[in-house]
Amino acid sequence: QELSQACFRPGFCPERYLTQGKETLWNVRVVLVPPAPYLPAAVRAKLIAWVQGGGTLITLGPFATHDAYGNSVAAPLAVSAPGKITPRGAGCHVSLAIQGTPDQIAEAVVQAVSDAVGERAVTATDRRLELMLRHVAGPRYVLIALNRDPRSRVAGRVAVRGDFQAITDMTVEECMPVPLRRNAGTCEIPVDLAPGEGRAFILE
Repeated sequence: QELSQACFRPGFCPERYLTQGKETLWNVRVVLVPPAPYLPAAVRAKLIAWVQGGGTLITLGPFATHDAYGNSVAAPLAVSAPGKITPRGAGCHVSLAIQGTPDQIAEAVVQAVSDAVGERAVTATDRRLELMLRHVAGPRYVLIALNRDPRSRVAGRVAVRGDFQAITDMTVEECMPVPLRRNAGTCEIPVDLAPGEGRAFILE
């Protein structure tokens, strides 16, 4: 929930999907692993290969420190200290210690993901806005903004990186042009959404 509120789009990948080949990590920039003292060898191998190929692995607590019988084993991705970025091939590993309140842990996770992703293509002034930006064709993009708050109206601005010339609100009849403001390589779009309301914009 905290990652969604920070305008990330987290997904879930079961271990068996990796081992069975139903999912691949090569189109993913960051993988977050909860406490996992034991991981099957095939899952470990795929994660390590992905990190060495350029991915960022963020682990919470112990990671592959024990075998299936509870015996201690050498950690495959040892780190210098919790919270430090440890390079691994073309990628890196960040280990987060589970310390503090749940809110503090969640904030540390959001910060680690933010640091790993770097500058994002779209951000909002209000964390209750959930955003999704997708390329359509040529210079055209679709932006969907959703007010996740079921009780309160959200009014703010959405900043999209890029030099767009026109933005159209597709959820309004006859597709109304939207006023935009350019600022330091981004275009800012005003949004005012009722509880649970969403809007779709075409950017070109």
